[in-house]
Amino acid sequence: MQRYTILESGVLRIGLTEFHPWPRFRVEGIRSDVPGRLHELLTAAEPAPMLWRAEIPTVLLDALRTFPKKQLERLLHLSQTDPQQVLRWSGFCPALLVVEPITLLPRPFSAEETLLALRRGWRAALARADWPADRSTLRILRKVPAGESGDGTLQILRAALSCRTKRTALRHVRRINRGVVDLVSLPYGLINYSLIREVSEMDDCPGDLSGRCLQIEALRDQLGIQPAWPFRSGRLTTAILDRHFTGLAFKMSGGIADAKLRLPDPPLAGHEAEGLRIQALTTVRAIFQEGEAMRNCAAYFIRQIVEGTHYLYHLRHPEVATVLLKKKQGRWTLAEAKSRSNAKDVHPKTQARLERWLTRGLPSPQN
Repeated sequence: MQRYTILESGVLRIGLTEFHPWPRFRVEGIRSDVPGRLHELLTAAEPAPMLWRAEIPTVLLDALRTFPKKQLERLLHLSQTDPQQVLRWSGFCPALLVVEPITLLPRPFSAEETLLALRRGWRAALARADWPADRSTLRILRKVPAGESGDGTLQILRAALSCRTKRTALRHVRRINRGVVDLVSLPYGLINYSLIREVSEMDDCPGDLSGRCLQIEALRDQLGIQPAWPFRSGRLTTAILDRHFTGLAFKMSGGIADAKLRLPDPPLAGHEAEGLRIQALTTVRAIFQEGEAMRNCAAYFIRQIVEGTHYLYHLRHPEVATVLLKKKQGRWTLAEAKSRSNAKDVHPKTQARLERWLTRGLPSPQN
């Protein structure tokens, strides 16, 4: 089945959406996954997309490809009106091309209004977007790579600028990546400069560091350890953070973390068929290794596992996740299956496979 339909004047139809080519770009019809389809049209090596983008200058096309998918429609409108401004700012401060005021109601995008401010300079562009129009803000925004300049990132940074502690942290990093953005989304009392500096230098940031910090604060509070957040100053690294969390998880397990402790047999054996590879975590060591590798609180459940109310598994395929079973009214159920750092639940198709494995292998309620 042909994916693209080529219409008059080089217009491409994908499904029920029509994409007019640059420099007369616009989108018409039913707006279905416009960001994803625009990214495809700008990058795919198939004849139809290549023809559609043929009029875009190579240097401009390369610049557009560095931005998040959700910014492409806006940037295509800007670039066909004034390509030189887009090239200029994408090289100097990409975020200035996409900053918008944060309003309760959606505000229509105006390429003319944006370009008018950009032509006046960075102060006018910041003022139009209701950002502090000072050099400190400009220096911070210049640290944001084009690929990280999504709306969510910019909203977090805009809020962070109103906090002196967070603004100071942003001023003293070399670049602002997603890990830095994640950390400055924390309450100001949990901000640690050395941790943010370490993360800013990472090419592959650990997921959900802010969640790990919040978990540590919550665990210390539950255990009655004060202060709840002991890292307001001083040296803190991701390794220290993980070790501290593991220690807290050990305490929350009731101290039941002897490597020689024998755990109950798993309610279901591991599985290596039908598109599912899953194994039971049958030792305390395996549970702690799971917690370290997956950056989660697996060790927290050791006491419940010993008591026979929970059991942990490691899923290797079709995706990597920690799987928790819970016994309810004498029957084992799927409590959760989450990716690294508890960042997200597994895909619904994966969950359905887990449910089938669980249903077929369940012991009788009497067990």
